[in-house]
Amino acid sequence: MINIEQLKSCSLCPRLCESRSQVVPSHGPSDAKIMIIGQAPGYEEDRIGKGFQGKSGTALRKLLASAGINMDDCYVSNVVKCFPERNRKPLKSEIKNCSTTWLFNEIATLRPKMIIAVGD
Repeated sequence: MINIEQLKSCSLCPRLCESRSQVVPSHGPSDAKIMIIGQAPGYEEDRIGKGFQGKSGTALRKLLASAGINMDDCYVSNVVKCFPERNRKPLKSEIKNCSTTWLFNEIATLRPKMIIAVGD
């Protein structure tokens, strides 16, 4: 879906490039029927390099399981792919840059039956 090397070299948002330790690419099966989209990676996700790994990931897994959904069957993404310093909300320009460069392409390629937006 996303070319990881291109994502790693993305520098459209200078503040995000400075605050991240790595990009946090989307993950999941390419034939997933459900796509989960969060706002931005948190500290744990930035450290590990995979989305929804900290407390939010645990809570989301439990919530999905209560609805009979296995998170491993979902494609997981974020509006922005880099950790905003001090866990701030992404700027409008960062949301626009990341959405038009990465997220909209993911949605168009995956064509999920359902999108679940979580977070702010």
